[in-house]
Amino acid sequence: LRRINISLDSLNSLKFNLITRKNYFHKVMEGIEKAIETGFDPIKINAVVMRGINDNELKDFAKLARSTDLKIRFIEFMPIGSEDQWTNEKVVTYKEIIERIENETGLKLKSVDTEKSEPARRYVFEDGIGEIGFINSVSEPFCENCNRVRLTAEGKLRTCLFSMGETDLKSFLRDNNKDKNKIKEIIINAVLNKERGHLINKPEFARPKRTMSQIGG
Repeated sequence: LRRINISLDSLNSLKFNLITRKNYFHKVMEGIEKAIETGFDPIKINAVVMRGINDNELKDFAKLARSTDLKIRFIEFMPIGSEDQWTNEKVVTYKEIIERIENETGLKLKSVDTEKSEPARRYVFEDGIGEIGFINSVSEPFCENCNRVRLTAEGKLRTCLFSMGETDLKSFLRDNNKDKNKIKEIIINAVLNKERGHLINKPEFARPKRTMSQIGG
């Protein structure tokens, strides 16, 4: 294990605890310091930006990117779980974030070439110091090029964050009467039937039953 992603939706301890409903801010910050000391590279900091909640911290996150080797990833607020109080009005798009960071720092951001399958659009400041990425799941879905799948803690394979169904890998692996060599075939079939898109902002969109903490990631 050489790289790690860490969720940090606020640099303010009170606001962090309010968002996460856990008094873990200092534990997370200590974990980030330990990850740096251990030599993980890259270390990506994932922040879900929500209008009226933490969108006033964009400059602070930009300063963090410039003062450390941490890679900041701003993630658009997505409708996952029934209690997230998601509305389209709370979504802060990457274009708005870039404009606000540039206005507040006085520095321009320039795009970095990335593979199409990467979910994040990567940018660096014009002087080359500090990297910021954007995962634009709502305003600019990247479903067509997405190569991501997820494995839950219970051994369920999910081909999309917004999947309504899962493939049970754990039960298959633990059944001694089944041919374990077929696990590759099961995974391939699941991926071949991967959803074409998540349908956010469309009438037929349905929220996944699981919350983000249950899905993992």
